[in-house]
Amino acid sequence: MKGMKIRNEYLDHYQGHYDRIPKAVLGAVLASLLSTGGERPEDVMPAVLEEWKTLHQNGIIPQKPPRIAVEDTREAEDPWGNEYR
Repeated sequence: MKGMKIRNEYLDHYQGHYDRIPKAVLGAVLASLLSTGGERPEDVMPAVLEEWKTLHQNGIIPQKPPRIAVEDTREAEDPWGNEYR
């Protein structure tokens, strides 16, 4: 995928199709899964930040999340300046 600097083990689960899936599709699928099919949209961003932090801390991805020091992302403000609680 354009912009992807390294590959990681999770990309293998796409069975070679990762580069063909548009970013917007991956984002929509992720949001749907994290929000229980759209029932809980407020759960999406906290879950993304928490998982991003975990993946980075475990050396799976090199990209640091916007606010890696946030311990409870559900109580934090959006690192880009918006509230999502």
